Amino acid sequence: REDVISKLKECSDCIKSAKQLCHEATEATTILENKLVNASNEEKEWKDIKIKLATTSIQ
Repeated sequence: REDVISKLKECSDCIKSAKQLCHEATEATTILENKLVNASNEEKEWKDIKIKLATTSIQ
């Protein structure tokens, strides 16, 4: 009986660890997605600036 209780506690600990890892992975994914959006926005801004500079230098 003690073995069963011990194994159940071990399983419970594993489940808690898996849930924590899942939570951390979700947070990391959200952070990376936000960084990607920011990088895309910055890239668009730079392209717009390059176009404006090219247009200005042609005039």
